[in-house]
Amino acid sequence: MKEKIIYLLIVASSIAVLLFANLFIENIYIEESDYISATVTEIIEIFEYETIDGVINQFIFFYARTSNGEIVEGEQRFTGFLEQTLPEVAVGDRVLLLYDRDGFYEFAGYVRTMPIYILTSIFIISILIFGRKKGFNALLSLALTIACIFFVLIPAIMGGANIRIAALLVCAYSIISNILIVEGFTKKGITAIISCSLSIILTGAILMIIETPLRLSGLASLEASLLQGVVDLNAVTFAAILIGSLGAIMDIAVSISSSLWEVSEASEKTFVSIKNSENKLENQRASVINGFKQSVKSGINIGKDILGTMLNTLVLAYIGSYLVIVLSLVHNSSIINYEFFNREQIIVEFLRILIGSIGIFITIPISTFVCAFIYNRNVILKHPRWD
Repeated sequence: MKEKIIYLLIVASSIAVLLFANLFIENIYIEESDYISATVTEIIEIFEYETIDGVINQFIFFYARTSNGEIVEGEQRFTGFLEQTLPEVAVGDRVLLLYDRDGFYEFAGYVRTMPIYILTSIFIISILIFGRKKGFNALLSLALTIACIFFVLIPAIMGGANIRIAALLVCAYSIISNILIVEGFTKKGITAIISCSLSIILTGAILMIIETPLRLSGLASLEASLLQGVVDLNAVTFAAILIGSLGAIMDIAVSISSSLWEVSEASEKTFVSIKNSENKLENQRASVINGFKQSVKSGINIGKDILGTMLNTLVLAYIGSYLVIVLSLVHNSSIINYEFFNREQIIVEFLRILIGSIGIFITIPISTFVCAFIYNRNVILKHPRWD
């Protein structure tokens, strides 16, 4: 019963902190949109003509039924290279239409959310079936983190807050809420929180130090150029890299904390078993020292096993997400040379990979020594008399 009360207090506190933080942030209101979703019911006409430059333009006129049952007339245009890559509309397609204020609707894209909804539902159901309570807690903590980013961090950035401080606070919230919800208010959870906090602070410090000699402008993408003069783009890059490395850091800290907890439990049993033996004082001291050494040794070994796979996961995730941009740069450059690798887009991606990898690396010894100290210190405190 006590554990359930603590769990409910942790969840309630996490939600309360999120709502409280949102009160002091200038909210971003979504204005009423001229876009509507509809289902194509009939193709009226396909019209083509050739321009004086020899380019063939195509117009497809169709009827579509909106969500409230209204039938509207829409038009899909193929007048450029980008549009030619889109498939033609067909009867039954779910499309997004833009009202042009002349009583006419222009094709703005396909409605792609339904497959995502289905895939998300399958993912959530699978997590709940496999993980049960742990799976539910993982999904809950993930939802809180996403909510914190979208309803606190982003409005704070657009409202002119200090982006670096806001990013660190979001990381702190994510660390505390996630670990307490998943692991509970336990020694494992507390050591994981301390380890994550120290690791993310040190990672952020390294990132801030390396930013100055790199002389970044923050304009590493077309999207970033749209925010030029609106926000501090270098600070946004800092926030993106720090938050991007947080997941891997938490994963390692929790893994080492849980593993070393089992080691410490075994050490404590050994400590108690020799309580009535001869040379009790010497044996107890040796037990604690050996327990600390064994915890450090085990933590480092566990970290070595995790390090390779986590580095691969992080590097491949970043490379995969940036592959199209790299290909476009290679296509425009025709050759990969020093100038190519010196471009800010590439440098920022290298920075993401290196900072994330460094964060993973430093988390291993930090988590190991924090856990070894706290777990074995608890043994000593539990058995304060050595005589």
